[in-house]
Amino acid sequence: MGVVISFLKPIVGFINVGFKVEAARASMYAHNMAVSYNKKFALQEMYPDVSIDFSKVLVVQGGLPVAVNAAVSMVAEGLRYNWATGSWMDFPERRHIAMIMAYFPELGRAAYCMNGATRYEGTDVLYLPDDLKNAYMETYLSFMEVGSNEVADSVYLGRWPML
Repeated sequence: MGVVISFLKPIVGFINVGFKVEAARASMYAHNMAVSYNKKFALQEMYPDVSIDFSKVLVVQGGLPVAVNAAVSMVAEGLRYNWATGSWMDFPERRHIAMIMAYFPELGRAAYCMNGATRYEGTDVLYLPDDLKNAYMETYLSFMEVGSNEVADSVYLGRWPML
């Protein structure tokens, strides 16, 4: 459990928003729900070493549609997140806002934005300070509906630099 709590510590603000609605439905606190989910699904237990499988982590949990054909790439300012858009999206879905995050396991740090571009824009940039641009990171994308705070499950976009 300590491994999950250490992972979540630098992203408490993110998970408090990302698990808020689902936690309220279950009469739980957002942090407790995030710990419970990730302890159950994201831990790799190889005694005595316990680690996190970042591809199985959820940093946001909800019922909105997940990002389609999402990808991340490095740009001069930081990370560019892209996802598919199209005429299939109804008006409310087009207005969902991006929640983007990079987690730096070796540093115990994170960078994130919870008020990003609209889903219909199809792209957003997570600005990173110079000291983080070349660090090993794990990346995630989700969306939130303004007003209701409903969210989509986060999508794992991989590690950077890619292996």
